[in-house]
Amino acid sequence: MEQFRLLLAVVLCVAVFAIWSFFFSPPPKPIPDQAALTAETAAKPEEAPKMQEPDKKADVVSQPGVQMAMDRPAKTYSVDTPFFTAQFSDRGAALTHFTLKNYKETNKPDSPLKEMVSPEAFSGILQSGTANKSIKGMDEALYDAENAQPSVTVSDKETKLSFLWVSPEGIRVDKVFTFYPDKPFFKYVVGLTNTSNINFKDGLILSMTDHYGAKKKMGFEGPAAYLGKALETVDTEKLKEKDSDLSGKITWVASLDRYFMKAIIPDAQQQNGHLQSKKNADGTVRILFTGDEKIIKPGEKSEFAFDIYIGSKRLETLKTIGKKLDAAVDFGWFDIIAKFCLLVMNMIHKLIPNYGIAVILLTVLIKLLLWPLGNKSYKAMGAMKKLQPEINKIREKYEHDKTRMNQEIMALYKTYKVNPMSGCLPLLAQMPIFIGLYRMLYESVELRHAPFYGWITDLSAPDRLFNFSFSIWGIDPPTGIPVLTLIMGVTMFLQQKMSPPAGGDPMQAKMFLYFMPVMMTLIFVNFPAGLVLYWLVNNIISIAQQYYTQKSNS
Repeated sequence: MEQFRLLLAVVLCVAVFAIWSFFFSPPPKPIPDQAALTAETAAKPEEAPKMQEPDKKADVVSQPGVQMAMDRPAKTYSVDTPFFTAQFSDRGAALTHFTLKNYKETNKPDSPLKEMVSPEAFSGILQSGTANKSIKGMDEALYDAENAQPSVTVSDKETKLSFLWVSPEGIRVDKVFTFYPDKPFFKYVVGLTNTSNINFKDGLILSMTDHYGAKKKMGFEGPAAYLGKALETVDTEKLKEKDSDLSGKITWVASLDRYFMKAIIPDAQQQNGHLQSKKNADGTVRILFTGDEKIIKPGEKSEFAFDIYIGSKRLETLKTIGKKLDAAVDFGWFDIIAKFCLLVMNMIHKLIPNYGIAVILLTVLIKLLLWPLGNKSYKAMGAMKKLQPEINKIREKYEHDKTRMNQEIMALYKTYKVNPMSGCLPLLAQMPIFIGLYRMLYESVELRHAPFYGWITDLSAPDRLFNFSFSIWGIDPPTGIPVLTLIMGVTMFLQQKMSPPAGGDPMQAKMFLYFMPVMMTLIFVNFPAGLVLYWLVNNIISIAQQYYTQKSNS
């Protein structure tokens, strides 16, 4: 039994390595969006690469033989709202640029605003077509922008941008975008008027294209949908072998990354829909939403309406929009704990507008909440430390009789009413809070580019003092001195110094005294500064509590 703490320490070390490898590794640099869907017959070597042959039921590209309107260059139209600036092309009436006004690409003063549509997505996003290809060329046709100005500012009233095109089959297509001065999303309505003499029977497809790069170890990036009453996500790695299909009552579909999202929210008449995710040869992923099939008789019109949200995954904003959009913020197993911590952190930030201080005060509040558990753990450690000389004597006396040694040590525990596990159980009970807080600090957009003090100008990035021109093994660029992480390592050393030696073995005690702090420092060196700050403050408070508890019971 005296080996229990040694075994537990080894297991915890392995667990830390596993958590780092599979959950907490830093994300790879984002890869810009690639080309969206494009018509194979319209693609030319000097314009755009060919796309792979689409499946029959889930595509929005034009078909061979369709004559496109190529009599003039495409025109662009921009809309400026208090929340974003959007740019549309009249070719396909697609969204080609979208910048967020409250977010930048980097935390540098001269950084451009955050672009949500990559310039390499030459056909844009929010392309539309029909599931059974009843309307050919819908996504690549040149639309007429009805009474539209090249640039419009939305300030005090809602503004519409309308596009019109009539297909060779006699279907009039109206695409109307409505923007609001007080809402961070816009409405998109596709109206189909049957001017032919036969019934139109088909469903509308709305699509987006994105590139997610390598699979993340922590959090989720990829296509997602709120299906039924739960969030469903698509593993983009599995799309290499097979397309993903989700069907049922779909409240919204989206493309998610660590901090931002692009969401299509169909109206109630289209929620019995279908989401298909397909991986292209160039690594891009196509997200296609198909609503219910509709029958439009000659002379009749039908509309397909959507709310489009392109912005941050800020929980407060998503809850304001509604439509269960806040379900896109998912912190994993301990989601409730993480969201409670996020709520408290934001409340603190409203009083003290510095997220670094908010993280510190949140850590203090959590330590106060867990103070009784910590006291119990440190008292047990103190009792074990007092018994260590007696345990060492028993180890020496029964060195060659392990069975008798264990019996005597257990008798010693019983005599002094010491439970060797009581020092570890309180720590294990705190793990859900620690993990939930970790997830929240890693994924909350509030910490993105949030400054603290001094050299820490971005709590979502590793802390680096100076910026060296050379690389250092184990340190992700930019290379520099990880001051906050090194201080954290020192506090871990002090904690180990104050703890009783594992199993009474001096070599084991020495190993853990140096090994644990060094190992944790190496693991944390590439963690976001917000996470390191939390762990540092947690260590400092734990050292003070442990010192106070041991002095009180000495």
